[in-house]
Amino acid sequence: MLASQNDFLVELDGAVDGPMSSIEFRELPLEGKLTPQTRVVLARGEAKLRWIPARKLSGLFDTAGNALPHLPANASLPRTASCRLCRRLVSVG
Repeated sequence: MLASQNDFLVELDGAVDGPMSSIEFRELPLEGKLTPQTRVVLARGEAKLRWIPARKLSGLFDTAGNALPHLPANASLPRTASCRLCRRLVSVG
């Protein structure tokens, strides 16, 4: 799942776009602007940025690379999620 209150950066057409909220970020795959191969990063303060393909973030795409729909507004999110790339837990709430 995606973090709820963080800034995302996205590499689109060779340029960095952002920072953007998780809500703005979540719209990009549904609009066809973000693909599983698009490089993204979750920006947290002054920490070194680690760019990863969007497919590494759970909740954006299914296994075929299709954008997943939003969760219903009343759905509860887990407090943490595991990064599929580095297996670290990421706070989502």
